[in-house]
Amino acid sequence: VETRQMEPQTSNLLNWGEGYSEPRGPTSRFTQAHVYNAEDEGFDHDPLHKQSGDPDIAVTFDVGFRGKSPDDSWGCGISSAGEVLMITDILPQGCIPQWNSLCDPHERVRCWDRILAVSGKRSKDTKTLLSHLKNAKDDVHVTFERPRLFEAILTLKTDYKLGMEFNMGPEFLTIKNLESEGAGFEWNKHAVATKLLTTSTRIYSVNGQEGTGPELLKVVQGLKPGLVHLQVVSWIA
Repeated sequence: VETRQMEPQTSNLLNWGEGYSEPRGPTSRFTQAHVYNAEDEGFDHDPLHKQSGDPDIAVTFDVGFRGKSPDDSWGCGISSAGEVLMITDILPQGCIPQWNSLCDPHERVRCWDRILAVSGKRSKDTKTLLSHLKNAKDDVHVTFERPRLFEAILTLKTDYKLGMEFNMGPEFLTIKNLESEGAGFEWNKHAVATKLLTTSTRIYSVNGQEGTGPELLKVVQGLKPGLVHLQVVSWIA
């Protein structure tokens, strides 16, 4: 899987790593190494509605924060599952919403974005990565990955189980466990690497129905034999 950084653009913000002495207004706290180019990458403002043209390329970007105290709130909700630390909500106050209020719309951190690394520190253990995020201070840069959407069409046969256990998120289900038999296992046997169902997978729609985690789980529990359409959010970096 190829990882591509977003191309730099002209900005009134300082580039990451560039020195400064005097405060330069409200933007002086933020830096960025790579600015997302929405037009070139083919995204609109809702990352779930338009995808990058190449499904095998991960789109990532960095946002820098200067002079951060460990007590400063990041201002976002986070879901931790599998190898993915994901933004679930942007709160009114904190570092990330402040960044979003100052940057161009296509540069905003959004729900479903994955936190990939903190100041270059990356870990498959999301608890370790979350600890890096919570303890980050001074000059910090966070690497994010935009999400990707795909549809998994499973065949649920009579007396044949789905083969997945779930945890409930705010508006999605996370796969807690994938069994070695069942409709999910059969899907993975034939799926390409970027469309595997894993313990990092978030499912936000089942047979066209969206809702809260409990509502989606109720839909899953009521499934009957036939085709099951899952709308899946994934990341590939």
